[in-house]
Amino acid sequence: MTGLLVCTTIGWWHSAVLHSGTTGHLAPVIFVDSNDYLAIYGDKEGGTWQYDTVDNLYDIGGFSTSLPYIYVDRWNHPYVVYYPWYSGYGYRCRYGFRDNSGWHTEFPNMDIPRSIVVDSLDIVHTVMHDSSGVYHIVRYPNVRAWRQLERIDTFSDAQKCKIAIDSQGYLHVAFTNSDRTKLIYTTNNPEVGVWEASPPEFRQTLILSMAPSGFLISGYSGPIQVYDSGGRLLMSREIKGKTLVSPLSPGVYFVMAGKQRGKVAVR
Repeated sequence: MTGLLVCTTIGWWHSAVLHSGTTGHLAPVIFVDSNDYLAIYGDKEGGTWQYDTVDNLYDIGGFSTSLPYIYVDRWNHPYVVYYPWYSGYGYRCRYGFRDNSGWHTEFPNMDIPRSIVVDSLDIVHTVMHDSSGVYHIVRYPNVRAWRQLERIDTFSDAQKCKIAIDSQGYLHVAFTNSDRTKLIYTTNNPEVGVWEASPPEFRQTLILSMAPSGFLISGYSGPIQVYDSGGRLLMSREIKGKTLVSPLSPGVYFVMAGKQRGKVAVR
């Protein structure tokens, strides 16, 4: 009924509302029109409907049996995952997002589930599963490749995996078993019960500060991984307390410290 109401309001478009969410004044709605355009609408202040064309498959394919998924980050930037049908190729995964410069679409290097979230560092997260377990998959900013970050669980028959992110940046994952008789939930929030054997006795706070030709890590002891802005792993080691990471070329670096994440600039 939601789709019918929206389609009646829009008029000459058809198909149902597939997903919507609200962040600030933006209530995005995604749908497909009769000419095989994938379009996204935002309900701005004052009730004025705006729209963009995300993708156009006219004469090369269609969306008739493909349901897109949409997520909106805290900056009101939309992200979409969809599986259109292409003549001669069949169904192929497509990923798109809009930033301040407009829409960007691509064929990802793996089939992305219709469930993604974006954290405060603009890292996109999803979960995938196969017979060996449930996996945490990420896409770093300015990097086209999606990569496996960790195995969440060895659950061998997971189905219907979904991911969510809370206001503190913690991830929450739910999935069922193959016969849909069990619903499993997990999170990387140490105060709830995490993707590790037991929560820490105290909560460490990762602090990153600039230093000559590098940066300083403090407030944390344990394993760290340092990535450059291209998503390349530069360092993976165990630290104890205050640690200088140097020398580094000027740029932006991402730090994974246990379940914490940080970003720092090197000048």
